[in-house]
Amino acid sequence: MPPESPLYRITYSQAPPPLKNSEQTVARIVYGAHSRAETSQLHVALPPLGASTLHETWSSTQPIERGKDRGFEYAIFGSLMLAYGVFEETGGLQEATRAVYRDMLHLARAQGRPSILRIWNHFPGICESGGAQNRYQEFCEGRRQALLADEQARGAPLPAVTTTGSQADGLVVYFLSSQDAGAALHNPRQTAPSNYPPHLGPHGPSFCRGVAHEEAGAGRVYLSGTASIVGHETQHVGDAAEQARELLRNHAAVLEQARAALPGCSAQLGTLPFEKIYLMRPEDQEAVQSVLREIFGEALPQYFLHSALCREDLLLEMESAWSA
Repeated sequence: MPPESPLYRITYSQAPPPLKNSEQTVARIVYGAHSRAETSQLHVALPPLGASTLHETWSSTQPIERGKDRGFEYAIFGSLMLAYGVFEETGGLQEATRAVYRDMLHLARAQGRPSILRIWNHFPGICESGGAQNRYQEFCEGRRQALLADEQARGAPLPAVTTTGSQADGLVVYFLSSQDAGAALHNPRQTAPSNYPPHLGPHGPSFCRGVAHEEAGAGRVYLSGTASIVGHETQHVGDAAEQARELLRNHAAVLEQARAALPGCSAQLGTLPFEKIYLMRPEDQEAVQSVLREIFGEALPQYFLHSALCREDLLLEMESAWSA
């Protein structure tokens, strides 16, 4: 089943799906050939494998309030807000990221949903080097500067995050925020991102492995984009199937932390409702699908997007969400 919250539902399809009675579209994220933001719809240049487009439709039975501010389109539904935009790299990627994250924090507070739970970032040339740092490291430094400059953000839990490479110009950022804070989840198998060694960047990236959150009386777990990393080192270089197994072990470790953080939470790896998979090499799709069938059976929905990743030796990254 697709991931559902008491406040919203996400549907994946090749064409816009019909809505249930009383539902409205919060926003539609269309994965395809270009990046563009418009009212109620965000296009992201991450081509799906096996189709020309993939529609990720967020819908809700809550009243929806829409607006635009600081370059973000946003929709408020219940206690949550989904906001998104595509931004030019004015002044370079680091400066653009700093400005976008500064504006994200202001927008979330101005709309009464100050707690950012989940962020997606996509931009081209993620591993390309422009000097002392590659573009992912430049992005991380811009994000860090924005968070450090914001007094309230410095004391807030870090969000769950996915950051991958897109195939068209523009810094794509979309995020989910709430009236209430979530609990940051960590993975004892992995080094905390903030403690990564200097050869991975001058400062560690600002995210957590997952977030546990109460939404309308129900538990919700957001898993960050997760890869085959143990400690701080990539595992199983060149082997997509083994990387898939390793990252699922990481998902299981974060879900164990979620069970401790959320009363009544019974999240297990086998109960994950879906996997969105960012794949470096399309030819690895069958090997990864074989691993997922081995672990989950045939019922687990899988959505593959062709995407570069933050390390050249990573072949795939997966994310998911879980509701109590």
